[in-house]
Amino acid sequence: MDMVVQSRFWSHQFPPLEIVSHRGPGWIYSNEWVLPSLILMSLWGIGGGIVIYLARLQSIPTELYEAAEIDGAGGWRKLRNITLPLMTPVIFFNLIMGSLALSRYSRKGM
Repeated sequence: MDMVVQSRFWSHQFPPLEIVSHRGPGWIYSNEWVLPSLILMSLWGIGGGIVIYLARLQSIPTELYEAAEIDGAGGWRKLRNITLPLMTPVIFFNLIMGSLALSRYSRKGM
């Protein structure tokens, strides 16, 4: 999503709060709250990657974990020898997609 569109969307999501007679944070309008609001806005974009990770994790056959347990493997060994090798293509895909998104934003400033 374009950064201008995101800024407009989030400016409506985080309006300056006024509770009773107490004025809340200015979110994107005050110097103290700009960084926390930008962090919240950046977290919005990780949903797609999480869905891809979860889909791959759910597709790992449970028989592999059961066989590893029979062989006496603990949690770390199952992670290192089963989960990480089977997750490598997804990790690589998300790394490439993140790099492309980062390069798109870095070229806009030029």
